[in-house]
Amino acid sequence: MPTDKILSNRLNLQSSNLQTKEKVEDSAYNKDCDEVGYYELSILPPPHYRSVGSPNVIPYRCIGRNLNHIILRCVLSIFVVYLLLHLVQHSEVIKSVEKSNGYAILIWNEDEVLPGWDHLQCGCVVTSNRDYDKRSIDAVVVYSHIPYSLTGLEKIRHTPDYLVVFAATHPLSLAQNPLYAHGDSVFNFTMSYRLDSDLIWTNYYFSTHSQKDERVQKFDPQEELILDELPIQLQLKLRQLLAKKQFSVVYMMYDVNDYTLPESLYLEELRQYIDLDAYVSCYGYQDCSHYKFMLIFDPSSCPDYVHPQFYMALDNFVVPVLIGGSNLTNLAPPGSYISSSEFNSPKCLAEHLNKLAKEPQLYEQLFWWHLKYQLQKIRQPYCTLCHQLRRIQRRQRRQRQPDMFRHWWTQYQCSNRTNRLGWSPK
Repeated sequence: MPTDKILSNRLNLQSSNLQTKEKVEDSAYNKDCDEVGYYELSILPPPHYRSVGSPNVIPYRCIGRNLNHIILRCVLSIFVVYLLLHLVQHSEVIKSVEKSNGYAILIWNEDEVLPGWDHLQCGCVVTSNRDYDKRSIDAVVVYSHIPYSLTGLEKIRHTPDYLVVFAATHPLSLAQNPLYAHGDSVFNFTMSYRLDSDLIWTNYYFSTHSQKDERVQKFDPQEELILDELPIQLQLKLRQLLAKKQFSVVYMMYDVNDYTLPESLYLEELRQYIDLDAYVSCYGYQDCSHYKFMLIFDPSSCPDYVHPQFYMALDNFVVPVLIGGSNLTNLAPPGSYISSSEFNSPKCLAEHLNKLAKEPQLYEQLFWWHLKYQLQKIRQPYCTLCHQLRRIQRRQRRQRQPDMFRHWWTQYQCSNRTNRLGWSPK
């Protein structure tokens, strides 16, 4: 048979086989589709159809149904991966707990740790399980701002000279009285924001650039900020953040009731002279770094106490404006914040804020402290207590001294002023 005839027959046979294959594919896809099954070609970019000569291009068929299958498979896959990682992580935690340094810290009245799940901080086991039996408890941490009962403390398996820690991150004016009727107390260790505590305990602290692990005890006077003198990375970040500040003042939303009436009256007066916005938080989609100032109401006036929103503002490169509150000398860099106590009325405060907002060179001086200091966030709050347990172990163990705690508690007074914010409407 001639060569051209052979080639012609082969091409016809290939074409016939290809068409037959397509019919089988179409039949299979239509069978998988519902009764209305059709190609959703209208959602595809042109050209909608492929030619017989393009075998590598597969048409979209039953897109909706296949997409649902794909989504379901993805969700199941993600769930399986998450479960495996969770189990692996829990297994690693168990192994790490078994290799810990032998100290255990029990959280008495806070569910930061899931019941039955233990974790490590700096080598110490931290648990909220009162039936923890892997080793004796070395320290029991009691949060003072949460209502608590010490009933059952005597049943805890603990070391003979364990610590019962009075923990306070909130104003002591909100704390439950830790003294019994006769003046004694079970507490023999203090961990709070107070500077005279056995351990100073806050969520943030200021450090120098060279000694990031040490808390600054005394701040230097304010200096002139020259942006070019900052480290290049911080300089670029600060310039970028200052350039995007479009709004003036923000404050965090609060419960409106009779107790917070002074805050509402202050805002009502202040709003007459400056624009105010309210946020629930500074994180997530509510980015407050677009604002120049943040109002922070602190009616507690407790010595050594710094409101958490103060650190939140600085962490987002927003200047805190403290309404009420105590003296922050040696608690925050001077010139890093504005205090309402320096102004006779909300009107005078608003005029000052408006002036700073309109003069960028004056406003940027409020960030001078970046020349010398850094704001550090404490991500493992019990590490310091863990280190303290090691230090106590190396020397004579601390004995209970009720008189010391009673003196520590009674000598401290939060201001009980009738004017909660230092201002009242006329």
